[in-house]
Amino acid sequence: MSCSTGVPSGEAKILSVDDKYFTIAGYCSLKKIGCPLHLAKEWGKKAVALSKKKNTAMGTAHDERFGKVRTYHQDILKEIIK
Repeated sequence: MSCSTGVPSGEAKILSVDDKYFTIAGYCSLKKIGCPLHLAKEWGKKAVALSKKKNTAMGTAHDERFGKVRTYHQDILKEIIK
């Protein structure tokens, strides 16, 4: 438990995560969409460009296979991945 906030550290971390941000693989899994590596790379480039164009923040997450990967707002992914 954190002395300064009275909130357990793990809980604080969970509460601070925006549930509208996903990795490409995570979004595809959620929507039951195939996610081959060549498409994931293409979608990632498009998601970065669209996020910058719309001034939408991006985040990062750890992926066991690829290390640090970006996360994107679900509205961005909805436009890119169909």
